[in-house]
Amino acid sequence: MQKISIPDAKKAVYGLAASQAISNLNLNIKDKLLYVATVPQSASYVVSGEVDAGFVNSSEALSIKDKIEQILTVKSELYSEISIVALKLDSCDKSAICKDFVEYLKSKRAKEIILKYGL
Repeated sequence: MQKISIPDAKKAVYGLAASQAISNLNLNIKDKLLYVATVPQSASYVVSGEVDAGFVNSSEALSIKDKIEQILTVKSELYSEISIVALKLDSCDKSAICKDFVEYLKSKRAKEIILKYGL
Protein backbone atom coordinates (compact mmCIF):
# COMPACT_ATOMS: atom_id res chain seq x y z
CA MET A 1 0.00 0.00 0.00
CA GLN A 2 1.46 3.31 -1.09
CA LYS A 3 -0.81 6.05 0.34
CA ILE A 4 -3.59 6.20 2.93
CA SER A 5 -5.70 9.31 3.41
CA ILE A 6 -6.53 10.39 6.93
CA PRO A 7 -8.58 13.40 8.10
CA ASP A 8 -6.73 15.99 10.15
CA ALA A 9 -7.01 14.99 13.82
CA LYS A 10 -7.33 18.66 14.85
CA LYS A 11 -10.27 19.27 12.51
CA ALA A 12 -12.12 15.94 12.39
CA VAL A 13 -12.92 13.64 15.31
CA TYR A 14 -12.64 10.67 12.95
CA GLY A 15 -9.10 11.74 12.08
CA LEU A 16 -8.30 11.69 15.78
CA ALA A 17 -9.84 8.22 16.08
CA ALA A 18 -7.80 7.00 13.11
CA SER A 19 -4.59 8.40 14.61
CA GLN A 20 -5.34 6.70 17.92
CA ALA A 21 -6.02 3.37 16.19
CA ILE A 22 -2.77 3.59 14.22
CA SER A 23 -0.88 4.35 17.42
CA ASN A 24 -2.60 1.63 19.46
CA LEU A 25 -1.80 -0.94 16.77
CA ASN A 26 1.82 0.24 16.67
CA LEU A 27 1.60 0.61 12.90
CA ASN A 28 4.65 2.14 11.27
CA ILE A 29 2.85 3.86 8.39
CA LYS A 30 3.55 7.57 8.94
CA ASP A 31 5.35 7.79 5.60
CA LYS A 32 2.24 6.44 3.85
CA LEU A 33 -0.28 8.87 5.39
CA LEU A 34 -1.74 11.70 3.37
CA TYR A 35 -3.37 14.16 5.77
CA VAL A 36 -6.51 15.82 4.42
CA ALA A 37 -8.86 18.33 6.03
CA THR A 38 -12.13 16.40 6.20
CA VAL A 39 -13.76 12.97 6.12
CA PRO A 40 -15.46 13.63 2.73
CA GLN A 41 -12.09 14.66 1.31
CA SER A 42 -10.55 11.39 2.52
CA ALA A 43 -13.37 9.48 0.84
CA SER A 44 -12.95 11.48 -2.36
CA TYR A 45 -9.27 10.56 -2.55
CA VAL A 46 -10.18 6.87 -2.20
CA VAL A 47 -12.93 7.02 -4.84
CA SER A 48 -10.68 8.87 -7.30
CA GLY A 49 -7.85 6.38 -6.77
CA GLU A 50 -5.42 9.02 -5.53
CA VAL A 51 -4.85 6.84 -2.46
CA ASP A 52 -5.07 3.11 -1.89
CA ALA A 53 -7.14 3.42 1.29
CA GLY A 54 -8.58 6.07 3.55
CA PHE A 55 -10.01 6.57 7.00
CA VAL A 56 -13.65 7.72 7.01
CA ASN A 57 -16.68 7.36 9.27
CA SER A 58 -19.35 4.70 8.74
CA SER A 59 -21.87 6.97 7.04
CA GLU A 60 -19.26 8.17 4.55
CA ALA A 61 -18.17 4.58 3.88
CA LEU A 62 -21.75 3.54 3.21
CA SER A 63 -22.25 6.46 0.83
CA ILE A 64 -19.31 5.33 -1.36
CA LYS A 65 -19.61 1.55 -0.94
CA ASP A 66 -20.56 1.01 -4.60
CA LYS A 67 -17.48 2.93 -5.77
CA ILE A 68 -14.83 1.13 -3.72
CA GLU A 69 -13.55 -2.39 -3.37
CA GLN A 70 -13.93 -3.04 0.35
CA ILE A 71 -14.91 -1.50 3.68
CA LEU A 72 -12.88 -2.51 6.73
CA THR A 73 -14.09 -1.54 10.19
CA VAL A 74 -11.66 -0.30 12.83
CA LYS A 75 -12.41 -1.89 16.20
CA SER A 76 -13.85 0.70 18.58
CA GLU A 77 -11.49 -0.45 21.35
CA LEU A 78 -8.64 1.16 19.40
CA TYR A 79 -9.84 4.76 19.80
CA SER A 80 -11.62 7.01 22.28
CA GLU A 81 -15.41 6.99 22.26
CA ILE A 82 -17.00 9.29 19.70
CA SER A 83 -20.22 11.02 20.70
CA ILE A 84 -22.47 12.73 18.21
CA VAL A 85 -25.11 14.85 19.87
CA ALA A 86 -28.05 17.02 18.89
CA LEU A 87 -28.64 20.08 21.02
CA LYS A 88 -31.92 21.89 21.37
CA LEU A 89 -31.98 25.69 21.33
CA ASP A 90 -34.27 27.53 23.75
CA SER A 91 -36.28 28.77 20.76
CA CYS A 92 -37.21 25.16 19.98
CA ASP A 93 -39.77 25.24 22.79
CA LYS A 94 -41.77 27.74 20.73
CA SER A 95 -41.84 25.57 17.61
CA ALA A 96 -44.04 22.49 17.30
CA ILE A 97 -41.99 21.08 14.45
CA CYS A 98 -38.79 21.43 16.46
CA LYS A 99 -40.34 19.73 19.49
CA ASP A 100 -41.63 16.93 17.25
CA PHE A 101 -38.17 16.46 15.73
CA VAL A 102 -36.48 16.29 19.14
CA GLU A 103 -39.01 13.68 20.27
CA TYR A 104 -38.49 11.74 17.04
CA LEU A 105 -34.73 11.63 17.65
CA LYS A 106 -35.46 9.83 20.92
CA SER A 107 -37.64 7.20 19.23
CA LYS A 108 -36.76 3.57 18.55
CA ARG A 109 -37.26 4.14 14.80
CA ALA A 110 -34.79 7.04 14.71
CA LYS A 111 -32.22 4.97 16.60
CA GLU A 112 -32.65 2.12 14.10
CA ILE A 113 -32.09 4.50 11.19
CA ILE A 114 -29.07 6.11 12.81
CA LEU A 115 -27.48 2.71 13.43
CA LYS A 116 -28.27 1.46 9.93
CA TYR A 117 -26.74 4.46 8.18
CA GLY A 118 -23.68 4.83 10.33
CA LEU A 119 -24.12 7.64 12.80
